[in-house]
Amino acid sequence: MTTDKIKQRLLRYLAEYEKNATLMKGVEIIFEYVNFLKNEPYTKKLLAEEFKYAQVQKELLEAYNPEVEIPAKDLLTKPFEIKNESDIVFNKEIMEEGLKQRENNEHALMKQALPVALTNLVLLYEGIKYTKEKVANNEPIADAVDMLKDFATATIQVKFHEEPIIKESTFNLYKNSLIITNKYIIDSIDSQDMFKSKKTKKEPWFDENESVLHFYGKDIKIKLKSDKPIDHFVLEAIFSKKDLTEQTDYVIISEDFYGNDYNGKWDRFRNAIERLNKKIAKATNNEINDFIIKHDGITGWCKINPKYL
Repeated sequence: MTTDKIKQRLLRYLAEYEKNATLMKGVEIIFEYVNFLKNEPYTKKLLAEEFKYAQVQKELLEAYNPEVEIPAKDLLTKPFEIKNESDIVFNKEIMEEGLKQRENNEHALMKQALPVALTNLVLLYEGIKYTKEKVANNEPIADAVDMLKDFATATIQVKFHEEPIIKESTFNLYKNSLIITNKYIIDSIDSQDMFKSKKTKKEPWFDENESVLHFYGKDIKIKLKSDKPIDHFVLEAIFSKKDLTEQTDYVIISEDFYGNDYNGKWDRFRNAIERLNKKIAKATNNEINDFIIKHDGITGWCKINPKYL
């Protein structure tokens, strides 16, 4: 997936969570978000250390054995008291540093906020994953589902020493965790783009933001109206590949770029490719009318004609 697509996907998850945060759907969106970060190669590599950190915190939490058992419902209704550093179960070093900053009226840095934010998301992801596994094994899940329902509208309460109780709704907790994680990823992408050397790109290349194909010394506008046509998504999919000699399947264009289920509707992509070749032919005074070659049918595919690479 291109970095622009990653950015769009991350922002879409945040927007969907804000709309559904107080519903069970909001919990499912967090699960899908973390699952995406874990499986998308770019984010998986970028956040490797933070995922390791989250795993360690999960293990610490699982190993926690309080002197007095805390009923699950109390976690959502009563303050969690931290009388001294030994009461901190996980995120210990970061929280200790945060307490010192709090005393000195200092702000936390991204290197502190990111691991905690991702850990918040991962712990909820693991809880949902555990529940899904119980469903797969035909085990009862009523208590877990009730917990998740309550969790969506709960308020987390923490009391440090003798200070007033700090209250944070789960909505704000996870919204802020999404914002912090998104900011780190998007800033990483944008900084790479900002500071990478500006080299003249070898034609052909496709500017997906402007919807312009640069080829044969021409700037060929693909999107002529406000909405992007299928033609645009065909080129976006083709040029997302590192190796432009590879074929791009219609199903990939439909589901990963156009955003619709394929359902064997291959003819729309045949028509789009024919339109593209006509646009390119017109721009090149009919010198090139076979820029994209294709194979039609349910298993259809397309690619750039090798003679233009």
